[in-house]
Amino acid sequence: MSPACSAPDIAGKNIANPLATILSVAMMMRYTFAREDIAQRIETAVRKTLQSGLRTGDIYEAGMQKVGTDAMAMQWHRPCNILIILNKF
Repeated sequence: MSPACSAPDIAGKNIANPLATILSVAMMMRYTFAREDIAQRIETAVRKTLQSGLRTGDIYEAGMQKVGTDAMAMQWHRPCNILIILNKF
């Protein structure tokens, strides 16, 4: 994220929730590039990440595992192999 991000008070603290940004990529794939297949894989991966119980502090609830930005971002991409998909895009 750039130093001029929309939440400079939390920049670099590993506490931001990356899922909205990730889901924005799904929207871009769907509506800009007409790649419904990629959009669905991203959304499914985010859903599976949340189903696994991981939560950043802003959406944390009892019984879930509180993690930082880095852990959340690393977890979500595993189910959809997004790096492989985007390299082929």
